[in-house]
Amino acid sequence: MEISISNYWRKKIFRLNKDSKVYISKENANFLPEYIKEDVINNDLKFSVGIPESCEEQYDDGLIIFEFVTEEYPDIKSYSGNNPDVQ
Repeated sequence: MEISISNYWRKKIFRLNKDSKVYISKENANFLPEYIKEDVINNDLKFSVGIPESCEEQYDDGLIIFEFVTEEYPDIKSYSGNNPDVQ
């Protein structure tokens, strides 16, 4: 959720080409929102964010879906619906 509402990350994700991903880890922690930065660094969290072709969860029409996948457990996924007019 924190990445979905971060202006910096939203711009990067909305600009992705099909089948591309943004990778988030302690290597780019300087760009993380302060309230999650420490958790990412201390726990060495790594995940990718992309725009999936399909999603089992339901969202309002017109929203762009972001798919979050953990590197260590790729079967664990989370989604968010995002208004492309808000960047």
